[in-house]
Amino acid sequence: MRQVQTNTDLAALHRAGSGVVFNDYTSGPTAGQYNVLHAAFCASVGRMLSGAIPDAKPSVRFRG
Repeated sequence: MRQVQTNTDLAALHRAGSGVVFNDYTSGPTAGQYNVLHAAFCASVGRMLSGAIPDAKPSVRFRG
């Protein structure tokens, strides 16, 4: 898996639609419950991008 560098990169992966996206929230006592695996084309990935700053670094990893 590789770290996704920007929300623009995540949007491109979402459009391409292949691979998986892993929410990588690794801090805090309940962070693990939010570490979820999504198909790259999943509507949840689209929701992550809704209103996101394009150049910001998302807390996700990708495997194609």
